[in-house]
Amino acid sequence: MQKLGKYATTIALVMSFIGVIGASEAQQAPEKTHLLSTNALIADDFSGIEDTIIVKAFVGWMVETRGDITISPPESRDQLYYDILIKGDSANMNIFEMDLMGDARIPDPWSKNCRNTFYVIRITSSHPVIQEFDSQNRHVMAFTFVGCAYKFIAVVADRMGSEEVLYTTMLHELGHMWGLLDNKEGENSIMNGSWPGSKCITKKDLRQTYEIRGKKGKEPKGAGCK
Repeated sequence: MQKLGKYATTIALVMSFIGVIGASEAQQAPEKTHLLSTNALIADDFSGIEDTIIVKAFVGWMVETRGDITISPPESRDQLYYDILIKGDSANMNIFEMDLMGDARIPDPWSKNCRNTFYVIRITSSHPVIQEFDSQNRHVMAFTFVGCAYKFIAVVADRMGSEEVLYTTMLHELGHMWGLLDNKEGENSIMNGSWPGSKCITKKDLRQTYEIRGKKGKEPKGAGCK
């Protein structure tokens, strides 16, 4: 049920590597710059390949922030909470019936009083929400909602034409999860919403992530891409 759990060893190895990097850097910069400690749960109806790519995107952000963002399997209570939100299969998603607009009004959805678990859910272009986007001429590959109680990334699975598209889409949506907005600045920026503009996490993407989390002026640890 808790799909991220089977990748816990991989993530633990990556995090131990990040820990070594962090220890060497701590001698030069002892001030802590931790941004977010998050939990994530991937819906059961993703394939094994899709799971691997999604986790790869998680690792991408953890590596580029050198562990200042961490993503781990959720606690059991969040698994139960997820089971309440999802009724049987991804075509019957009652998470969209929740008071999402009210939940989105919380000033800081990552405050200690808010849930720090987000969910990655799998939908298709036949989902009513996607059909509504389509009626507005908005061809959505995925979308992210970040509130206090509810946080999720909805992947439109039948629009993922390749592993690369799923990977870069997840990197982009994770940027939204941390608070980044779409931009048109720099064709490689992962937050450039014009496909195929989004390619990698740039230094500017990292810097903006740090600023959003109250670390303005702190130089991001990751190298980012150009």
